[in-house]
Amino acid sequence: MENNDIIVNCVDPESFDIYNNDGNINKAFVSGIDIENKEEIEEAQNEENTNEFNFQECATKLRAVVIDDSEENRVKQATSFIDNEILNQPGSVNDMELFIESRIYTHFSFTKKGFINLVKSHCKDKLSSLKKIAKKENTIKEQAQKQDGITSLLDMDSVSGRNTAFHIIAKDYMRNHSVKYIGGLLRSYKNGVYSVSEETKGFMHKELMYLALRKYGTPLSKPHVESIVKVMEMCTPIKMEDCDKDKESVIIVNNGCLNLNTFELVEHSPDNVYFSKIPVDFDIDAKEPSMGSVAKKL
Repeated sequence: MENNDIIVNCVDPESFDIYNNDGNINKAFVSGIDIENKEEIEEAQNEENTNEFNFQECATKLRAVVIDDSEENRVKQATSFIDNEILNQPGSVNDMELFIESRIYTHFSFTKKGFINLVKSHCKDKLSSLKKIAKKENTIKEQAQKQDGITSLLDMDSVSGRNTAFHIIAKDYMRNHSVKYIGGLLRSYKNGVYSVSEETKGFMHKELMYLALRKYGTPLSKPHVESIVKVMEMCTPIKMEDCDKDKESVIIVNNGCLNLNTFELVEHSPDNVYFSKIPVDFDIDAKEPSMGSVAKKL
């Protein structure tokens, strides 16, 4: 599970998979993507995020630690846990610091500031050393990206950075695409109706990956995309009773919304939420077909 779920609870393990049953990319979903970017997008989708700090794993291990009655012994427990279970993990040093600040002191129930300071002092030099190493690695990574013509504008190396990135990409996508979260489903607007299908989900995932890569120089993994989708769901909820309000008197056709009482045709609008459409064009000047013309068609 992606560790950004600590903040935004974004990752849904049951969410739509854009892979075929044989584990290969569904090629129908990449038809709209530039060939030059397809390999990078597919590689990002296969990424397992093994270089990210695992909040969930650490939290599970921490809950299993039975704290000692002696506060002095709890300092030893805390520093041992930090050394063996936190600082030895891959991932962002900022994420490690966040975990220590938000979980360690609370779990070990330190009542005196002096004991907390002992733990902080124990971590200080080690965290500082890890930050220097991370800075060198980032410098090398940035130089390599510049040589490849790729410059990432988003911080994907920490929980807070990813959380911010997910919101930026989600809002950017929604500026150009109308989506609504209705009845537990994120629906996309197209030609008068809000629809949902495996195909539309797949294209949405591809569009998000393409947007992140082309505009922000940031490749996204599958969990990243699912997190962005969750952000959009949280931003666009609408009640089912607010949809299809005038369905008794209005039908959606190819060229607009037709009022059956007045036969007035108005343009489609994403502000009006409908789920179904009759795939015909309405023509107010169309002549009534004669029996002869009907017989010829038969």
